[in-house]
Amino acid sequence: MFRFFEPVIRPVLTAARPRVVVEVGAGAGPNTALLLEWAERDAPRCTVHVVDPAPAFAVEEAQERYGKRLVFHRALSLNVLARIERPDVVLIDGDHNWYTVFHELQLLARSAHGHDRPFPITFLHDVDWPYGRRDLYYDPDVIPDAYRQAYRRAGLVPGDTNLHDDGGLNRSLANAIYEHDVRNGVRTAVEDFVAESGKSLRFLSLPGDHGLGLLVDPEQAAPRSRLARVLNDLESTAFLREQCLRIERERIEARIEAAAAQRAHEKSTRREQKLRQQSEELAGDLEQLRGQAQTAAAARAEAVAKLATRSEAFAHERKHLRATIEQKTSEARKAREAARAEIDRALAAHANAQAELAACSDAFAEERRQLQATIEHKTSELDARTDAFERQRERLERRPQDTDDRSRSLEEERSALEKNVVEAGLNLERAAQERTELERRLADREARVQALVQSRRRQSEDLQARSLELRDRTVVQISADLEQVRRDLERVADSHAWRLGHAVMRFLRLITFRRPSTGGGVARALDRLSRIDVPLPHVPAALPSSDDVGAQAERPSSGNGGPLAAGATRGAVALQRTGRRDYTADGFIVDEQWRDLFTEDEREAARHRLAADEEALGS
Repeated sequence: MFRFFEPVIRPVLTAARPRVVVEVGAGAGPNTALLLEWAERDAPRCTVHVVDPAPAFAVEEAQERYGKRLVFHRALSLNVLARIERPDVVLIDGDHNWYTVFHELQLLARSAHGHDRPFPITFLHDVDWPYGRRDLYYDPDVIPDAYRQAYRRAGLVPGDTNLHDDGGLNRSLANAIYEHDVRNGVRTAVEDFVAESGKSLRFLSLPGDHGLGLLVDPEQAAPRSRLARVLNDLESTAFLREQCLRIERERIEARIEAAAAQRAHEKSTRREQKLRQQSEELAGDLEQLRGQAQTAAAARAEAVAKLATRSEAFAHERKHLRATIEQKTSEARKAREAARAEIDRALAAHANAQAELAACSDAFAEERRQLQATIEHKTSELDARTDAFERQRERLERRPQDTDDRSRSLEEERSALEKNVVEAGLNLERAAQERTELERRLADREARVQALVQSRRRQSEDLQARSLELRDRTVVQISADLEQVRRDLERVADSHAWRLGHAVMRFLRLITFRRPSTGGGVARALDRLSRIDVPLPHVPAALPSSDDVGAQAERPSSGNGGPLAAGATRGAVALQRTGRRDYTADGFIVDEQWRDLFTEDEREAARHRLAADEEALGS
């Protein structure tokens, strides 16, 4: 209908000056857009109602642009027209069948009669061939059975009343099988409505584009009115000539477009043939590649199965080896803890013995001091008496006239003094004997301490030897297992099945345009194994002697490779200071070159133990 807008619809709208315009059937919206533009420019107070159950344009965008000027009804026309008040102009281009058009006109007539208004100016599209005398059903189920003609989805050809399955116009739509029957077609519906309405409605039929009908109430087209002049112009020969020229121009444009479409069709046909030939060639290549891919897939599946078997075996061996390492590590840890407990007990006994020896030495020194003081006192007393006796003897010699009684008295005193000297000598001998006994007891205690130290040294050396043996056996076992894994992987890499599978995968990546990211899992495993190095750490041959412990404590570091040579860990330093240098225990655990043999929790616990030992030693 939009092709009639400029020559027909716009002049009528301008002459009628409607306040309410109703369009039934919008489709993609070309005629709706023209109506809204006309209303916005030429009729600011006009409202456009659009009725369509399934519009094919953006209704929301149109409503946002035109606001209240556009009222859209998403429903069937027979359910909406009765609710639209006072329509002035109606454009019907919906379902092109007798039932729908006839009842749409009846609803418009009832509305006009109810408001005591003339029948609205009504435009009807498709009043000529093909649907002027033949029904079209967009949805046959909404038409009552009594009004629905027999239909079939087939094409229409001008001049032929029969339907054509192999071509024609609107072949996909439900078209009535027969033409020119009662109650069949848009023009028939208009004629039946005019006949039943009892009004002398003026009906204009304009040719071209399937025909446009125009129903006008004489009350609206009074003689000499502007609308009457427009209607007369539409029936004039000048308009018909202009309409013929327009139809001819559209026919020529359609032929030009058809010729261009034919050329495009021929070009597309040639291209289609070329593409079909290329497709057949590619299909042959694809079949060949599919066969090769199936063969490669079978080989790859076999290789993958073998690799899966090997992987399971490797996983089992690795699990077994890990369990063995954990068991040996647990045994070594328990042995180390037992040896450490034994050493602690020996050190406690040694400390007790040293304390007891120190107490005995102090007691002996005190007793000796007291005895020495007694001897010195007695000696000084004896010397004093001897001096007195000598002085007395000298006086007696100078005085011979002294009596014999006085001489005897002095002799008795001298005898007493000599007796006291003898007693003091006996006491001195007894003190010497006691000193000898104390020295013997002290020697016994020193021997016991030396025996404890020797026992501790032997236990430490035995624990070190057992730990070294366990470490060497574990490292040798791991090295042997890694070598076996390397040989197995090399055999896998050298096998024809793996190389064939790898080559097939590379070929598949090439044909799918995917670049290979790596050289394969086996190559990565071999490269990782080639970088594994298991060096053995240097372990001292024996522990330092107990005489060197004090010197090592005074010299915590040595620059010439002494007991605390460069490279020793902090745990080893603590162990050396306490006389327990144990490279197979905490010092071995925290050593960086053996970090792969222990978990991080074990290494952290060893670090805490070494820090505690060092802190205890520092305090």
